[in-house]
Amino acid sequence: MPDQASPTSPEQIEAAAYSDPDAIPLSPDDLQRMRRSPRAKIIRRALGLTQEEFAARYRIPVGTLRDWEQGRTEPDQTARAYLMAIARDAEGLRRALASDGDGTLKTGSAAEQKQLLRTDIEGEVFVHRQLWRVVLRQVDRAAATPKGAFLDDLVTMVFAFHTLEAYLNFVGERLDPHLWKNERDFFRREPYRGFEGKVRKVLELTDLPEPSRSSRPYGTVWLLKELRDLIVHAKPEKFSRTVYHGGLAEEEPNLTHLPFGGLVTAENARIAVHDVEAFIEGIHSAAAATLVPADVWFGDKALSGPLQRGTGSTAVAT
Repeated sequence: MPDQASPTSPEQIEAAAYSDPDAIPLSPDDLQRMRRSPRAKIIRRALGLTQEEFAARYRIPVGTLRDWEQGRTEPDQTARAYLMAIARDAEGLRRALASDGDGTLKTGSAAEQKQLLRTDIEGEVFVHRQLWRVVLRQVDRAAATPKGAFLDDLVTMVFAFHTLEAYLNFVGERLDPHLWKNERDFFRREPYRGFEGKVRKVLELTDLPEPSRSSRPYGTVWLLKELRDLIVHAKPEKFSRTVYHGGLAEEEPNLTHLPFGGLVTAENARIAVHDVEAFIEGIHSAAAATLVPADVWFGDKALSGPLQRGTGSTAVAT
């Protein structure tokens, strides 16, 4: 019987590949599942430890380890160096960190002198990015349970405003470090008093004109400021209304009165996320062009990137 003709066209080649059970091409889903494992997971599995055992042995919060392994966050520079040290000498670090509960460290044998380790570390937490994580988490919660998501929408809007407040301090400190050393005193006086003055000052430092408050995204900033002020000065809200229901209506109406003058809605929460991000990123792009030399921790994007930075050293305490 003559040999079957070899496939020549791209379609024939693809069909032949899929017909061979030993050489089926990888699908996009297969490639996604084959993504590279995080370094923390590789090291932990090589040591044969559970997440709880690895976290306890090397004094890493188990929640942080899970975030690293599941790709929700990445280790910063200091954490990456620590993981590398574990990979190089896991047993040595284990012995050094094995505390006996009184502040001393257990050694390999009773004859060895007990030692204390001293770690000095300094760094910076990028609070505006931490707050933005809260915003994104609440957005996901509201999407999962849209009915009755008032509290999620409220937290989304409040923390979006807090993110902006934190970012103004982050960028202001880099644009004018001398002023921001005394920013509390400076922003108590006109013409830069309060939040409004701080926004004005940052726009001046980045050579950006103040946008119209009647249009987005800038107008949304002031809607969120209004909500923030209502919360700061909150008091009981009295209400009265008439609701007609029953008849042919399939669902009973929600008779609950929601506070804050109708500012908190799913649509306003969605707008808040979009507009706060747009306003912050506009400032960030303008500020990046003025920073000389460039700040490696400033980043291309204001709201994504590392949550903190730090450097440190560990030595035997004397």
